[in-house]
Amino acid sequence: MAAPGGSAPWDAVREAVQRELGHTSLRALAKRIGLPAPTLHNFLNAGVVPHRRTAEKLRAWHGTVAGVSADEARAAFAALTPGLKKRSREEAFQAFRALVAAAYRRDRAPVPAWTEDPPAGDGA
Repeated sequence: MAAPGGSAPWDAVREAVQRELGHTSLRALAKRIGLPAPTLHNFLNAGVVPHRRTAEKLRAWHGTVAGVSADEARAAFAALTPGLKKRSREEAFQAFRALVAAAYRRDRAPVPAWTEDPPAGDGA
């Protein structure tokens, strides 16, 4: 079953894979993403829409290389927490960032930069 549309447009993910392949092998990149090399090859070259589990792995990897800024993450968090006051939302966001960074470190995975950016002065 193919994955429904998602947050990372597949063309953008394919472009990110191509960029990474300028620095590493398909096999090494597939291993980092958590996919078999033939699956990554088919995604890249055959233009297939990935199945759910493959899509989840590609999106997670793409999120670490796409360079989401702290401001973009803060805006997404604000959309998820519309009932919170500005100060409470910013405090919750800072706690969320710390939890996400800790989870990545615990899993020995690359920590997204947005989790480590210095906090914005006025919040969201």
